[in-house]
Amino acid sequence: MFGFFRERRRARLRAATFPDTWEEALRRHVPYFRKLPEVLQQRLRGHIQVFLAEKHFEGCGGLVLTDHMRLSIAAHACILLLGEDFGFYRGLVSILLYPAAFVPLPKQHAPSGVVDDEPEEQEGESWDRGAVVLSWEDVQRDVKAFDGRNVLFHEFSHQLYDCAEDAFETAEGFENWITVFQNHYERHLRDVERGRETFLDEYGAEDPAEFFAVATEDFFERPLGFRRRHPDLYAQFSAYYRQDPASYFLGDAP
Repeated sequence: MFGFFRERRRARLRAATFPDTWEEALRRHVPYFRKLPEVLQQRLRGHIQVFLAEKHFEGCGGLVLTDHMRLSIAAHACILLLGEDFGFYRGLVSILLYPAAFVPLPKQHAPSGVVDDEPEEQEGESWDRGAVVLSWEDVQRDVKAFDGRNVLFHEFSHQLYDCAEDAFETAEGFENWITVFQNHYERHLRDVERGRETFLDEYGAEDPAEFFAVATEDFFERPLGFRRRHPDLYAQFSAYYRQDPASYFLGDAP
């Protein structure tokens, strides 16, 4: 019953008029928006309204939040949801935003479960317990570059890492995903260990969750190169997210 009322509320939010000031900010400050076809631009507007209504934003380290900040973060988080909404990040409650790179609290558990006794400055973190933490300075840098480095795509993808059951409707599809993903992760590990050049960021060798996150960055930011270098992995990510970002970038340089 709760799910029924939640979906009705979300439908109302999606159908609400998108404010003109938000539209202007979206077009000015979210370059990725301009790459999307019109049907996905409209879907993104609706997703943003749901996301902003359901998630709590908090400025940290003296940062005063603005609508521009909230909108930029919500837009990139929702780009990952344009094919499959994944329950709008079930379990995610808060987005904590710092002015620049931050030092996380000691003894903070990372998504991998590892405890960091000597934390270093971070651009972003994704917590198992309901929060994504971000550096606004790094967000602003990454959204303009389209170079495969995007802290928003990276950290929000961590929230979706365990959502394969939502992404694949059949056991065969899920098994194909596991096989291709594992094969590419192991190959990436070998290449990094041997000092070979890799298309995906070397940081993906940390563990499977980080491999998923760095691959997500390239899937959305450098899809033409990703598809050329790793066509079978690209096909699996396309099935996972139910999107084909290469089609958004046709005509661009690879």
